[in-house]
Amino acid sequence: METYSKVTILALTVFSLSVSAQKVINLEGVNDPNFVNKNGKIGIGTLHPEGNLQIGSGTQNGLITLGGGKGYSSIGSTRSDSGLVLGKNIYASYDNDEKDNGFARVGKTDTYGFSGIKLGNNGQIDFFGKNGYVTSNQIANSDQNIKLRINSYGKVGIGTLNPEGNLQIGSGTQNGLITLGGGKGYSSVGSTRSDGGLIFGKNIYTRYLNEDDNKIARVGKTTTKGFSGIKLGDNGQIDFFGKNGHVTSNQIANSDQNTKLRISENGNVGIGTVNPGAWRLAVNGKVRAKEIKVETGWADFVFYKDYKLPTLTEVENHIKAKGHLKDIPSAKEVAENGIFLGEMNAKLLQKIEELTLYTIAQEKKLTSQAKKIELLEKENDKIKSLEKQNILLKSINSELLKIKNRLEKLENK
Repeated sequence: METYSKVTILALTVFSLSVSAQKVINLEGVNDPNFVNKNGKIGIGTLHPEGNLQIGSGTQNGLITLGGGKGYSSIGSTRSDSGLVLGKNIYASYDNDEKDNGFARVGKTDTYGFSGIKLGNNGQIDFFGKNGYVTSNQIANSDQNIKLRINSYGKVGIGTLNPEGNLQIGSGTQNGLITLGGGKGYSSVGSTRSDGGLIFGKNIYTRYLNEDDNKIARVGKTTTKGFSGIKLGDNGQIDFFGKNGHVTSNQIANSDQNTKLRISENGNVGIGTVNPGAWRLAVNGKVRAKEIKVETGWADFVFYKDYKLPTLTEVENHIKAKGHLKDIPSAKEVAENGIFLGEMNAKLLQKIEELTLYTIAQEKKLTSQAKKIELLEKENDKIKSLEKQNILLKSINSELLKIKNRLEKLENK
């Protein structure tokens, strides 16, 4: 019985799985640890199979190898932790360290590396692997080689072994970007490392430079296409940034120079400036709009009865002394501090309303003067009429004098 070939053992194993549990294969006296029949249970590598088929004991290799040489694949247990390993170039190796029972190990290969899946006894699943040279007895599913982990709580980590959410990509100090597409034209969505910020963009990747660089996204080198992106910071700040044209290697993407629009943590918006300050909207540049609505105070108080309208003499004296109208900022003040659009419109309206009052007053004076002129013209017409009458009377009087003189001459004769 001890001369059974491996093929015969495998055939009997498969056959035993197809028969009823009540049927027992009569192999009494067989003490080969590679094939034991006990109450219908079959063990390979164990004298005490616990299930209908058990390969390996609690502290021995339980891998099934498919194929041979460096290219084989394996399915099996990683010993006393009862974990299950699936992979290529994998085998389990006990290293006289009780802590090693939960680890799968790999054989030595020069170039091909390995890959595998570890199904742990605690519900944890690790996808691990390495490309290239592998040292003898290198730990396969070490933290360094794990690419993706589904922990016992069902949380998935890619690039992190301790996912805090249902899906976490990247750890606190590691790249967490998701790249969409390939080559220089790829786009990315992900975290800019330990600040927890989220970045969207084209040609973007994060690069750790120093401890102060954690909150900065960086871009790859490209000659003409440039880049663009959105940075969602951990402090509530949002930056829209980009550059057109040549990009140097490791150029900072969302630098102040490249930031086109910033929404600060308090909701204030800066366009063309990264420091909107206390302004809800700060624009460093020209603004074009079809219509702007400003809600502010107005200058109707000019028409109140108690409003003291400056005399034109007072206005003239202020202009001579200050070089500008009263209540209107000077050109120097505007250059230094700018103006409030609503407030300035109200002040300009105040001056317009004052001019209106001046115009009304002037109109009243002109009307009064026109009436006076009309009266004077009537009086003048009367005077002219009297003057004509006076001329006529003088002419009559002259003739009468002539007649008188003639009469007197006649009487003297």
